[in-house]
Amino acid sequence: MRTAKQRKEALDLVRAGMSYAEAGRRTGIAGNTIRFWSVQAGLPPSRKPITFEPGQIIGNWQVIGEAKRNGPQKKRWVCKCLLCQENKLVLGESLKYGWSTKCANCSRRETGVKAREKWKRYCRSPEWHEKRKAVHEKQRQNGIAFWAKLKAERAAKAAAEAGEARTV
Repeated sequence: MRTAKQRKEALDLVRAGMSYAEAGRRTGIAGNTIRFWSVQAGLPPSRKPITFEPGQIIGNWQVIGEAKRNGPQKKRWVCKCLLCQENKLVLGESLKYGWSTKCANCSRRETGVKAREKWKRYCRSPEWHEKRKAVHEKQRQNGIAFWAKLKAERAAKAAAEAGEARTV
């Protein structure tokens, strides 16, 4: 159970502009508890708005400006991909936390190049050629066995039909 003194101290820190998490670290109380107390006390949320300066570079994005919002959406920014020069809308939190560093096209292109390079290195290895030879030989043997079995079945069926035709 938290004391009234601890609660007052935590709420004073939030009132001073500190985030719930930071106030929690200072007082030893969970940030969610402090947030709950601040809502009960009628304090405004302590979230600081995500802001970027036009021209600021984050990863391979260059921030151009804030995008217009339609209703209560998350804040989005118009950004230019420095790799392909395309303008895209990017969520502010994606920029802030580093979840988005380049546009989807450039990301796909880079992933494809890495995969192709890895495949080329693997295909040039002697182990891969040995595995390939073994697989092809097994497939060839299975094919030979399959066709031999099919030919034998057809011959038996033809012989059975020929035997029935003679008896009629």
